[in-house]
Amino acid sequence: MATLTLPYPGMDFVPLDILTAAEQDQLVANIEATANFCNGLATGDNMVEWQNYNPVGGGITASSYIGRYWQVGKTVTVFIRVNVTNISGNYIIIKLPKPVKGGGIGTCFPASFNDGSSSYKNYQGMANLVGSEGKDLRLLTKYNESVDSSKPFTWTNGDSINLTATYETT
Repeated sequence: MATLTLPYPGMDFVPLDILTAAEQDQLVANIEATANFCNGLATGDNMVEWQNYNPVGGGITASSYIGRYWQVGKTVTVFIRVNVTNISGNYIIIKLPKPVKGGGIGTCFPASFNDGSSSYKNYQGMANLVGSEGKDLRLLTKYNESVDSSKPFTWTNGDSINLTATYETT
Protein backbone atom coordinates (compact mmCIF):
# COMPACT_ATOMS: atom_id res chain seq x y z
CA MET A 1 0.00 0.00 0.00
CA ALA A 2 1.24 3.45 -0.81
CA THR A 3 2.28 5.66 2.08
CA LEU A 4 1.39 9.33 2.41
CA THR A 5 4.55 11.43 2.53
CA LEU A 6 4.06 15.09 3.26
CA PRO A 7 6.48 17.53 1.60
CA TYR A 8 6.68 19.49 4.89
CA PRO A 9 6.09 16.95 7.67
CA GLY A 10 7.17 19.31 10.47
CA MET A 11 4.61 21.94 9.54
CA ASP A 12 2.30 22.66 12.48
CA PHE A 13 -0.89 24.63 12.09
CA VAL A 14 -1.94 26.75 15.06
CA PRO A 15 -5.36 28.45 14.74
CA LEU A 16 -5.24 32.27 14.68
CA ASP A 17 -1.47 32.15 14.13
CA ILE A 18 -0.18 34.59 11.54
CA LEU A 19 1.55 32.69 8.74
CA THR A 20 4.18 33.99 6.37
CA ALA A 21 3.70 33.52 2.64
CA ALA A 22 6.27 30.68 2.71
CA GLU A 23 4.43 28.93 5.55
CA GLN A 24 1.14 29.30 3.67
CA ASP A 25 2.75 27.73 0.59
CA GLN A 26 4.03 24.82 2.73
CA LEU A 27 0.60 24.29 4.26
CA VAL A 28 -1.03 24.29 0.81
CA ALA A 29 1.60 21.80 -0.43
CA ASN A 30 0.76 19.43 2.46
CA ILE A 31 -2.98 19.75 1.77
CA GLU A 32 -2.39 19.07 -1.94
CA ALA A 33 -0.26 15.98 -1.15
CA THR A 34 -3.01 14.69 1.15
CA ALA A 35 -5.69 15.27 -1.49
CA ASN A 36 -3.63 13.52 -4.18
CA PHE A 37 -3.06 10.55 -1.88
CA CYS A 38 -6.80 10.30 -1.09
CA ASN A 39 -7.63 10.48 -4.80
CA GLY A 40 -5.23 7.57 -5.33
CA LEU A 41 -7.11 5.55 -2.73
CA ALA A 42 -10.40 6.32 -4.46
CA THR A 43 -9.11 5.24 -7.88
CA GLY A 44 -7.27 2.19 -6.53
CA ASP A 45 -3.81 3.48 -7.44
CA ASN A 46 -2.69 3.51 -3.79
CA MET A 47 -4.26 0.19 -2.76
CA VAL A 48 -2.51 -2.97 -1.67
CA GLU A 49 -1.57 -5.29 -4.52
CA TRP A 50 -1.86 -9.06 -4.31
CA GLN A 51 1.45 -10.90 -3.98
CA ASN A 52 1.84 -14.38 -5.46
CA TYR A 53 3.33 -17.27 -3.51
CA ASN A 54 3.43 -21.06 -3.75
CA PRO A 55 1.14 -22.86 -1.26
CA VAL A 56 2.54 -26.31 -2.12
CA GLY A 57 2.36 -28.64 0.84
CA GLY A 58 2.20 -32.43 0.89
CA GLY A 59 -0.02 -35.32 -0.13
CA ILE A 60 -1.43 -33.55 -3.19
CA THR A 61 -0.63 -33.79 -6.88
CA ALA A 62 -2.04 -30.76 -8.66
CA SER A 63 -2.23 -29.22 -12.11
CA SER A 64 -1.83 -25.81 -10.47
CA TYR A 65 -1.34 -24.17 -7.11
CA ILE A 66 -2.60 -20.60 -6.85
CA GLY A 67 -1.57 -18.64 -3.79
CA ARG A 68 -2.11 -14.90 -3.42
CA TYR A 69 -1.97 -12.65 -0.40
CA TRP A 70 -1.78 -9.05 0.67
CA GLN A 71 -0.54 -7.62 3.91
CA VAL A 72 -1.35 -4.36 5.68
CA GLY A 73 0.65 -3.96 8.87
CA LYS A 74 0.44 -7.34 10.58
CA THR A 75 -2.88 -8.35 8.97
CA VAL A 76 -2.60 -10.90 6.15
CA THR A 77 -5.43 -11.91 3.80
CA VAL A 78 -4.73 -15.02 1.74
CA PHE A 79 -6.49 -16.81 -1.15
CA ILE A 80 -5.52 -20.38 -2.03
CA ARG A 81 -6.81 -22.57 -4.83
CA VAL A 82 -5.37 -26.00 -5.61
CA ASN A 83 -6.54 -27.70 -8.81
CA VAL A 84 -6.15 -31.34 -7.77
CA THR A 85 -5.22 -34.22 -10.05
CA ASN A 86 -4.66 -36.74 -7.24
CA ILE A 87 -4.52 -36.99 -3.45
CA SER A 88 -2.14 -39.68 -2.30
CA GLY A 89 -1.71 -39.06 1.39
CA ASN A 90 -3.97 -39.24 4.38
CA TYR A 91 -2.65 -36.02 5.92
CA ILE A 92 -2.95 -33.17 3.42
CA ILE A 93 -0.94 -29.98 4.05
CA ILE A 94 -1.03 -26.63 2.27
CA LYS A 95 1.11 -23.63 3.21
CA LEU A 96 0.35 -20.06 4.31
CA PRO A 97 2.60 -17.25 3.01
CA LYS A 98 3.38 -15.79 6.45
CA PRO A 99 3.35 -17.39 9.90
CA VAL A 100 0.36 -16.92 12.20
CA LYS A 101 1.22 -14.84 15.28
CA GLY A 102 2.09 -17.03 18.25
CA GLY A 103 2.14 -20.19 16.13
CA GLY A 104 -1.64 -20.33 16.31
CA ILE A 105 -1.77 -24.11 16.71
CA GLY A 106 -5.41 -25.18 16.49
CA THR A 107 -6.52 -22.07 14.59
CA CYS A 108 -9.09 -23.05 11.94
CA PHE A 109 -10.07 -21.39 8.68
CA PRO A 110 -13.05 -22.37 6.50
CA ALA A 111 -12.25 -24.31 3.34
CA SER A 112 -14.30 -25.73 0.50
CA PHE A 113 -13.66 -28.79 -1.60
CA ASN A 114 -15.12 -28.86 -5.11
CA ASP A 115 -15.98 -32.21 -6.68
CA GLY A 116 -15.52 -31.23 -10.34
CA SER A 117 -16.44 -34.71 -11.57
CA SER A 118 -19.85 -34.57 -9.83
CA SER A 119 -21.51 -31.49 -11.34
CA TYR A 120 -19.22 -29.30 -9.24
CA LYS A 121 -20.72 -30.27 -5.90
CA ASN A 122 -19.12 -28.30 -3.03
CA TYR A 123 -18.22 -29.75 0.35
CA GLN A 124 -17.43 -27.56 3.33
CA GLY A 125 -14.50 -28.24 5.58
CA MET A 126 -11.68 -26.50 7.38
CA ALA A 127 -7.97 -25.95 7.41
CA ASN A 128 -6.44 -26.44 10.86
CA LEU A 129 -3.09 -24.83 11.67
CA VAL A 130 -0.46 -27.41 12.64
CA GLY A 131 3.33 -27.58 12.90
CA SER A 132 5.86 -25.44 14.68
CA GLU A 133 6.44 -22.69 12.10
CA GLY A 134 2.81 -21.47 12.07
CA LYS A 135 2.37 -21.83 8.29
CA ASP A 136 1.11 -25.41 7.73
CA LEU A 137 -2.61 -26.04 7.24
CA ARG A 138 -4.02 -29.55 7.61
CA LEU A 139 -7.23 -30.07 5.62
CA LEU A 140 -10.23 -31.53 7.47
CA THR A 141 -13.79 -32.42 6.45
CA LYS A 142 -16.73 -30.79 8.21
CA TYR A 143 -16.81 -33.93 10.40
CA ASN A 144 -13.24 -33.19 11.59
CA GLU A 145 -11.80 -36.10 9.60
CA SER A 146 -8.55 -35.74 7.66
CA VAL A 147 -9.05 -35.08 3.97
CA ASP A 148 -7.60 -38.06 2.09
CA SER A 149 -8.00 -39.81 -1.27
CA SER A 150 -11.64 -40.74 -0.46
CA LYS A 151 -12.77 -37.96 1.89
CA PRO A 152 -14.95 -35.97 1.53
CA PHE A 153 -15.22 -37.67 -1.90
CA THR A 154 -12.93 -39.64 -4.21
CA TRP A 155 -10.54 -37.04 -5.63
CA THR A 156 -9.83 -36.99 -9.37
CA ASN A 157 -8.60 -34.59 -12.02
CA GLY A 158 -10.78 -31.45 -12.08
CA ASP A 159 -11.43 -31.27 -8.33
CA SER A 160 -10.24 -28.28 -6.29
CA ILE A 161 -9.49 -26.98 -2.82
CA ASN A 162 -10.35 -23.35 -2.03
CA LEU A 163 -9.49 -21.28 1.02
CA THR A 164 -9.66 -17.61 1.95
CA ALA A 165 -8.49 -16.42 5.36
CA THR A 166 -7.45 -13.31 7.24
CA TYR A 167 -5.10 -13.54 10.20
CA GLU A 168 -2.44 -11.70 12.21
CA THR A 169 1.20 -12.46 11.45
CA THR A 170 4.32 -11.91 13.50
